[in-house]
Amino acid sequence: TVANAVATGGNGGYAHGSGTAAAGGAASLSSASAVGGTAATASVSQTGGLGGRGYNGSTGGAGGNSTLTNGASGSTTGGTLALHQTAAGGAGGGGYSGNDAGGNGGSGTSNLTFNDVTANSGTSADVTAYSRGYAGHGGYGRGTGAGGTGGTGTATLSVTGAKAVYAQTARALGGAGGASGGTGNGGAGGNASATATAISTTTGANYVYGGAKVYGGTGGTANGTSGSGGAGGNATGASATATEASASGAHAYAYAKEAGGGGGTGVGAGRSGGAGGTATGTTASATGKSALLDAVEFGGAGGSGNAGASGGAGASTSLT
Repeated sequence: TVANAVATGGNGGYAHGSGTAAAGGAASLSSASAVGGTAATASVSQTGGLGGRGYNGSTGGAGGNSTLTNGASGSTTGGTLALHQTAAGGAGGGGYSGNDAGGNGGSGTSNLTFNDVTANSGTSADVTAYSRGYAGHGGYGRGTGAGGTGGTGTATLSVTGAKAVYAQTARALGGAGGASGGTGNGGAGGNASATATAISTTTGANYVYGGAKVYGGTGGTANGTSGSGGAGGNATGASATATEASASGAHAYAYAKEAGGGGGTGVGAGRSGGAGGTATGTTASATGKSALLDAVEFGGAGGSGNAGASGGAGASTSLT
């Protein structure tokens, strides 16, 4: 059995002159539920609308936000259950003539909590799920206008099952900063964070996996004659937990990874590449008959400098 739901917010209207284009429509409340004997898959995807374009000195509209909470659910009778959930923010509107600033990207927030043990009378042998929060990128800046800032990406995932549980993965991406032309600066990349929790009540030998992956958005590039690159977005937290406290075998595995966004390229004397985004707050915890864990962190690379611009600073990172 397969159930799918897809929703997209409407696009914002254009603006001319000194105003601001309309924001894209928000997306929310999508859902899908699948019920099957041996296998069932429920998938939900929603995207915020695009921000409106800016013309003749106006600012592009902001991308629509997308927030999705517990949209995917389902059940099987001792079979395989898969739950998929993605929330994507809309892109900010770009500038198309004159000195137009780009609009900011919309946020993408996906939160999925599912407990197969309490929600269903018959539990599944295998529960697999992912939750993805992808932010929208900033709009293009034209003339003296700067690129828009990327949106914020957030994903949470908590899955409980009676046997094998795979929370793979909570994945969050910050939106890329908008590029710029002329003498405007690139927009900053958006921040991101994610949390994943996998719990099994098994007393047997079943595998449990919890994974969280977080990537800050890349800074926008300055493509004109003079402008600084946007800073990379920060990865502000990746937490992964895998627990099967009563298991008699197999293993629990937790994996958490973060990477700050790279800075955008700068151009022209007196300008610079964007600084790399930081990565902080990476944690992994595993409990079981056998337990494995990995925690990985990368600071973002600084942006390069062209035509006399200096390079941006890379970000340091520390895991303790």
